Amino acid sequence: MPKPKHIISEDALTKDPILSGGVICLGRGAYKEYIAGIHEGLLGPIEKTEKTGSTEPKMTGVVESNQIESKVSESGAMELVDAEKETALEEAKVQDDLKVDEENSSEDSQKFLKPFISSDQYPDLQIASELQTPNGEFIRNPNTNIPLLINQPLLVIPIPNLIGFTTIPRRIHRFYQKRFYVEDVCSSVVNCVRQTRIRPFDIAKDIDLAKDEEKDWPQNWVKQGKEKNSEWTQELVCDPRITKHMFVYEKPPKEEPESDI
Repeated sequence: MPKPKHIISEDALTKDPILSGGVICLGRGAYKEYIAGIHEGLLGPIEKTEKTGSTEPKMTGVVESNQIESKVSESGAMELVDAEKETALEEAKVQDDLKVDEENSSEDSQKFLKPFISSDQYPDLQIASELQTPNGEFIRNPNTNIPLLINQPLLVIPIPNLIGFTTIPRRIHRFYQKRFYVEDVCSSVVNCVRQTRIRPFDIAKDIDLAKDEEKDWPQNWVKQGKEKNSEWTQELVCDPRITKHMFVYEKPPKEEPESDI
């Protein structure tokens, strides 16, 4: 069966952008990465800015030729030639070491790309001009007509994962209480499908979505994450200029029927 030449997404046909698509973050860590990525994409530069100033490495352990000449007499011309040869060898060795370090650093940067901006820079940065539309109109992708990801509602599902031998009593208790967790997750997913309860993003309340999950993270792992400046262990920071364009799925109340299916 031949593939259709033109595929139109249902999200492109939806008049209200809030009812199109949607974003689901599984776990607190994924939620932090999503929020940080949205802020970096709309506040940060497209490409990494290079720091001004001299980046040439300082050569250590290399004897300058003029210092040698001041110490060498006319009768020791042969010693000067030997010193210059030794200096050239040392410079070549330093250049080789720097070349290896640059190759290793480039490989590491490809594996772990650090963010171009940090959360403490948010207030000083200018929001992307594309979002500054008159009358607060929503923006759609010109190629697909699908609303931007930031305007699509967000659902965060906590993923509790308690480990360790000393936590066995708490893990047993959670095992027998797991039905309540399943009920909450299913209720949230059904609401996501039905799209009946969607509200604007509230920083005071939504910044702590799935935060209880962090209590299960091992302390040693959290310590290593802070040393590596991991987004998972950083304090989550939101800029009101960004969050005013965002929406979230609100959990339906307990007394309300969850679904007819």
